[in-house]
Amino acid sequence: MKNAFKLLIALPLLSAAPLTLAETTGFAVTADLGSARQSAEGDAGNATSASLGLSYQFSPNWSASLSYIDYGNADVIEFSDTFGDDIMYNATISADSTGLGLHAQYMTDRMAGHWSFGGRAGLVRWDTDIKLAIEQIGAGGTMASDSGIAFSAGLVAAYSITEQLDVTLSADFMQYSIEIEDEKGDMDNSRVALGLKYHF
Repeated sequence: MKNAFKLLIALPLLSAAPLTLAETTGFAVTADLGSARQSAEGDAGNATSASLGLSYQFSPNWSASLSYIDYGNADVIEFSDTFGDDIMYNATISADSTGLGLHAQYMTDRMAGHWSFGGRAGLVRWDTDIKLAIEQIGAGGTMASDSGIAFSAGLVAAYSITEQLDVTLSADFMQYSIEIEDEKGDMDNSRVALGLKYHF
């Protein structure tokens, strides 16, 4: 998860944004941390996932967001085999994925003064590297790389700590086809995350 640490640095900065800009621009910054599950042909693996996004509020309920998502490097398939007749080895095939998402989001008015709920849908420009690692000899590398655009949808809940700062809980899903050695297979990607959203 090569970019997650950099994204996490943004979390404490959200609450330190200039208060003079509050309630004037319609813009908001979101950073979150969670888990992404990547699966293919019945095999699946989980990895720590982080994202950083910028959104603009068009109305009290509707907004649009642009976000970078690091889905992490998930070990999807683990297997054992032999070199020749008697040399056993263990190997792992993993999926290392990132995405750039553009979504439209609808949120309800705050309920009980703090909670709001909603959903989002949009497109994600995904990039996935399929990697092979052999445990005994430390060998491996990238078997295949593919990219494309997929439809993504999710649910969101937000709890307002202050007028400018929310805690968010989200769940998103997308499915796409990846090509490996001239063969295509479906990849499912589901992600849950806990984050902070600061309204400028």
